[in-house]
Amino acid sequence: MNAKIQFGENWVKVNGSIFYLTPHALRVVKEFYEEAKADNIKVDIEYLAKAFELLKPESEAEAKKFIDILNEIYPETKEIIDRIYTNKNAYNTVREL
Repeated sequence: MNAKIQFGENWVKVNGSIFYLTPHALRVVKEFYEEAKADNIKVDIEYLAKAFELLKPESEAEAKKFIDILNEIYPETKEIIDRIYTNKNAYNTVREL
């Protein structure tokens, strides 16, 4: 997947969707993305952004631990993360009404 990816001060934008991350998560995801890109490795940044927006790591060490786990279990958990993220957004939308 050729995703259009941009990093901001506290967010990452993937194909038009913006994900707000903790500073620790943003640093780790950006570093991971840049290393993968330099090595010509495809990564699903949208999956990582959704997961980190939900997990909200409180330190860089915790964010690195999470990214290792998420990458190891990626194929099995992508659908689960997508579903949780969608349900969270639907719940927030209903609350705002």
